[in-house]
Amino acid sequence: MILFSIFVAYYLSENINLKKIIFFSFLFSYVVLFIDSLIQLKTGINILGYQIKEGRISSFFGDKLVMGSYVSRTLPILIAISYLENFKRGNFLRFILICLATCLVFFSAERVSLFYFIMIVLLYLILLSNKKQFLLFIGALTILFSLLSFSKPSTIDRVIVTGK
Repeated sequence: MILFSIFVAYYLSENINLKKIIFFSFLFSYVVLFIDSLIQLKTGINILGYQIKEGRISSFFGDKLVMGSYVSRTLPILIAISYLENFKRGNFLRFILICLATCLVFFSAERVSLFYFIMIVLLYLILLSNKKQFLLFIGALTILFSLLSFSKPSTIDRVIVTGK
């Protein structure tokens, strides 16, 4: 594992554009997953014909209900890359990224992924130095979570109330 980390760090330092390519590839995958998840939520079937299983959105992952796991585990990498690359509109990109991730993790209705996601967002909020951004972020995520809860109350029931 250490050797792999050293190799990745070396390769990223040698290939300057690779970090941007990785970031925008994952951002694109989040957007595609989000659109497909909305289609699956609305119609019950996604673009590839996968149906909602056990009341949970899986998007392109089909029978494997791992969309939330994918998002919650790749989000820290994307946030880190956005800081390392120092994008012009980095705060806006991180905001969009976290909002997309919030929706995707919520739609997946995975308890462990939701826990990971909450830990990641809390750590990110703690590291925010600007109080105005902090308050804006908290407000936006609260409104988004409320809207998602009203749009898909079965997720709240599954994740929090019954645990099934």
